[in-house]
Amino acid sequence: MMERVVRLMSTISGDKETAGPYSVLDYLLLDDAYDYGELDDALLARLNVTVIKTPLITEKPHKYDEHLVARALLSFV
Repeated sequence: MMERVVRLMSTISGDKETAGPYSVLDYLLLDDAYDYGELDDALLARLNVTVIKTPLITEKPHKYDEHLVARALLSFV
């Protein structure tokens, strides 16, 4: 998971020298029971990424429940 986060941020931000005072990834929304592997809390804090763990998976263990994802995203508003 951490490799994916770093790769995503690097790809989106492009050249670090020209990056503005903004974050390319503010939140990492994860299911609270799914095993995503090791999360490096210190690295995520340095990258200013807030991890939010909430129920997102119900019946199918490898598929997010659309209603739970929508509810979680709407809670940001």
